[in-house]
Amino acid sequence: MKIDLKDKKILAALDRNCRQSYGELSKKVGLSKVAVMNRVKKLENNGIISFYMTIIDTMGLGYTTYDVYLKWRNTTPDKEREIIKYLKSHKQIWFIATCLPGSSVDIGILISTKTESEYYNVWEEIYSKISPWVDEVRTAVLIKYVHYTKQYLLQEAGKEKKEIYIGRPAHEKIDDIDDEILKRLARNAKISIVELSKATKLKPSSIIYRMKQLEKKNIIQGYRASINFQKLGYHYFKVMMNLNDLSKRKEIFGWIKHHPNITYLDVFIGGLDVEFDIEAQSTEEFADIIKELKKCHGSSIKYIEHIPVTMFHKSTYYPEEKKNS
Repeated sequence: MKIDLKDKKILAALDRNCRQSYGELSKKVGLSKVAVMNRVKKLENNGIISFYMTIIDTMGLGYTTYDVYLKWRNTTPDKEREIIKYLKSHKQIWFIATCLPGSSVDIGILISTKTESEYYNVWEEIYSKISPWVDEVRTAVLIKYVHYTKQYLLQEAGKEKKEIYIGRPAHEKIDDIDDEILKRLARNAKISIVELSKATKLKPSSIIYRMKQLEKKNIIQGYRASINFQKLGYHYFKVMMNLNDLSKRKEIFGWIKHHPNITYLDVFIGGLDVEFDIEAQSTEEFADIIKELKKCHGSSIKYIEHIPVTMFHKSTYYPEEKKNS
């Protein structure tokens, strides 16, 4: 499906806030409400919009998030699909992405738990099922997970991107009703207030109040459309670097924040010094971005590698089971 400037404006607006009304979208795009509704439906039906996600700061609720990379051993495509199906069904895994075969890793997952012992038990359960087909495991603790708006959609180079992130030190308390609201928003950020009301048996006004409180406390960081980069003709690369001088990391973060093709920044304990994600129209464009990075900060970079990502299989930002709260 070819998309035009109006479609790109819709995608850019939904990337910033997918819960805004069609009326609000129509004003931003310059089309009638009906025309916008039809275009959104077409973008959904053609898989350009994969789903709608709520960015939930699990760390602000007392969770620790573990980033796990796996390298396959002696697998077949059928076995890999079987393992991915199992991982998708696991209630403590909220993110899964697969990488281009032949990369240094084959799959990445994120697991959130309230305690180290809970993570140990969860990982033991997972690993006992998949270990015969795993050659290598890399694990790091996620400290900060920054999401940037996709400025490349409208070629807004140099413009500061909207930034939302997981990783606040505060530990907010929520009750079982808030937990249920978050679980349902995690599955579908565009779920209606009426549906949430029926599911929780609360009045719509109470749902609206609770959601506003969750937003006010920064537990809910935002609502975004998940845009399929491949359907837009883009390639996705995870970039990881070690630096000669860690004091230069802040300068590199500034460069990242302003580059239109960089969509995520990750900070880990146990990971590399700088990790970020690039969406580029071609491998040539990706190479040009890395050349630009080296031109600006090459003297600070000790080591750099990249992993092409091929597909996102799950991205809910919230474990489906609430434990040890």
